[in-house]
Amino acid sequence: EADQGRSPQTFTHLDTGELSEALRTNVFHILKTHGTIDRSNSLVLSGMQYRELVNGNEAYKIYIQQALLSKTILFIGFSLTDPDLLVVSNLLCK
Repeated sequence: EADQGRSPQTFTHLDTGELSEALRTNVFHILKTHGTIDRSNSLVLSGMQYRELVNGNEAYKIYIQQALLSKTILFIGFSLTDPDLLVVSNLLCK
């Protein structure tokens, strides 16, 4: 359900509990897969960091898999050959 005039909730990989809740309750939200400058500890700058994140954070990996299977997703700033996007798409093959 859209909140009229309100900004959507924004999450990073650090917010796995909130991400799961947003997915479960069908709340529109934004996931900043490479973190946000507002939370410098969330920044993921290299492909290796992103692969380690996806492979090392089981709750985040499950969120990504469930979102890809059940939601319409708009990727901004990615090409279809982006290595980080390929990491995410490979989750569906496992």
